[in-house]
Amino acid sequence: MVGHEDAEYRAATLFRKTGLVFTCFFAVIFVLSLSISLLRDNRSPDFPFMFINSVILFFATAAFLFSSLYPRLNGVQPIVLLVLTPLAMTDPSISFLSLGFFICAEILLHRLGYFETQRKFKIIINVSYYYLCQILIGVTSGLHYALIIVSLLFSTIFLIFLILAFGNTWVIYLKDPKPRLSLSTLNLTKMEVVYLRSLLDGKTIKSIAIESGVKESTVRNTLSRVYKKFDVIDKAGLIAKCGQFKLTA
Repeated sequence: MVGHEDAEYRAATLFRKTGLVFTCFFAVIFVLSLSISLLRDNRSPDFPFMFINSVILFFATAAFLFSSLYPRLNGVQPIVLLVLTPLAMTDPSISFLSLGFFICAEILLHRLGYFETQRKFKIIINVSYYYLCQILIGVTSGLHYALIIVSLLFSTIFLIFLILAFGNTWVIYLKDPKPRLSLSTLNLTKMEVVYLRSLLDGKTIKSIAIESGVKESTVRNTLSRVYKKFDVIDKAGLIAKCGQFKLTA
């Protein structure tokens, strides 16, 4: 129905935007990395993003580009970010990217509905994956065990901070434009549109009846048909549903 279509529209809009943003991000890094690799000599400083070779950068760019163009590939975005998470840990100068990649991946998984079932189990699995990456990268890079513990401790404290700060009120604020809803697609009559707009303007059924020169029962019966067409049961539901859209004739 309308609500389901609205959710799909918002999800598609989000993944189209995030896909384009990450496409630009990785494309810039790819060009810089490739340029420095070709022009590099013994005097050239190490480029901070050289931990990812040009091939990985190319495929990351392509993955986000195609996922922004084809909604059925939306799930590729969080997967790529999770794959890049341990790679970012291999260079201390850009290790901060790993946490950013991981958080972005979790947000996108949330918007895909990944956590709607077996929520606690999946959260534990994902957090354990991040911890495991920190441990393995730390050990293979010869990092002192104390520094590995500090890194794990910070991740744990950060997670606890998020839980304490937000609790069960997780809200992701994304400024998406309201989707347009043409009233003509719902087959509303002229009077139904007039009563609907009056109701949305804050007018009562009594005042609408007086302005229209009809009985209150007439207004109620007309609005009851509007409720059915919007798939709601009352005035409050209608106002809430209409608030999700930009209504057009």
